[in-house]
Amino acid sequence: MKRIMLTLFICCSGFVYAQRSNVDSLVSTLDFTGEHDPYILADTLTTAFKTDSEKVRAIYYWIGHNIAYDCHAFHLAQSNFNYNELYDERDARTLSKRKGVCEDYAALFYSMCKEVGVTCVVITGYGAYDVKAAISMNSDGVLNLTHAWDAVKINGTWRLVDPTWSSGYCDENVTKFTKAFTYSWFMVSPKDFLVSHLPDDSEWQLIDTSYDLKGWIQFVKKSYGVN
Repeated sequence: MKRIMLTLFICCSGFVYAQRSNVDSLVSTLDFTGEHDPYILADTLTTAFKTDSEKVRAIYYWIGHNIAYDCHAFHLAQSNFNYNELYDERDARTLSKRKGVCEDYAALFYSMCKEVGVTCVVITGYGAYDVKAAISMNSDGVLNLTHAWDAVKINGTWRLVDPTWSSGYCDENVTKFTKAFTYSWFMVSPKDFLVSHLPDDSEWQLIDTSYDLKGWIQFVKKSYGVN
């Protein structure tokens, strides 16, 4: 019986891995040079996939490989960011430049998911990318860590996704972006996601007992081993 269960586990694991590999392999061959319409992009990108998880993975993979972080726009956004800008306008600009800040990544991911029938929400809040950010945090300084990401509903369950951090990372002064795609921020569990993300709306912490700002800072620092 154990041997049968082990065989089934290996077969299922192999099937899931093959599915994921097929999504990545197919998306990597597609050329969308000059495409500025997020809806056409989303439909074409996901046409070969049947499940919501495959479609979301395809969108995440494409954005992570094709949109770079806009360091210049980041510094402009500190004092002149329009949160009420229509998503269509924002998405067209992001696709035209193939660059954006976190709100642009999150908005584009949202628009593409919505187009292919996947329930998605843009979440705003704070993000602590690494231990340096954790060390710098206090009730005032955390305001410099404003961030945006997404939640998608897959098979009735909300999953957390950060398309911005999927694409790479910036230097300490946010003057240079290094492309380095990763799945580390794809479908992350709520508790693990909280180590680096605090939503403005506590509902999106997706845990039984939510943190306030002070409690979250303590939680993050403890998670990173910072006093």
